[in-house]
Amino acid sequence: MKTLSLRIAAIALLLPAMTSCATTIRPGAPNASDWSGVIDAEDERSRGGRAVLDAYLANNPAAMGAWIADDAEIWFNSELVDKATFLAGVSERHEQFEISLSNPIVTTMLYNNGAVFTNLWTSWEGVARSSGAEVEFPVQMYMTWRDGKIATFMHFFDPGPLDEAIESL
Repeated sequence: MKTLSLRIAAIALLLPAMTSCATTIRPGAPNASDWSGVIDAEDERSRGGRAVLDAYLANNPAAMGAWIADDAEIWFNSELVDKATFLAGVSERHEQFEISLSNPIVTTMLYNNGAVFTNLWTSWEGVARSSGAEVEFPVQMYMTWRDGKIATFMHFFDPGPLDEAIESL
């Protein structure tokens, strides 16, 4: 009886330790790694990312803002701006440049560990309205979501070409 009690106690202690490290594998994920998962280009977040890009191209800050949480963290490389500043900047750039985005790609990665990121890749292209000067640079972005709204919107790009073009206006 004592041996049985010890075995039950050992199982009771070890079972949580053995199962607590288990990763939930998303259906379709190639393996159980926390940072593996599946990509979905047609989920609601990917569609939202494309809607934000479409609103940007249309110079429609209000439509962009509808997708972004009021307290969202919006980053341009290492610079944090609030939602109002971000949306004002959209119109300012459109006043300065005729803007297009080349071959935008938008997908959402659903990781086994529960993290979800919508990733956007494109090339920003602008023609200065005052001079006709052209500027182009690659941009990578990601979004995180909370309650159907963008909670984090991170932009990665080399600001040099845009800064130089703005200085020459």
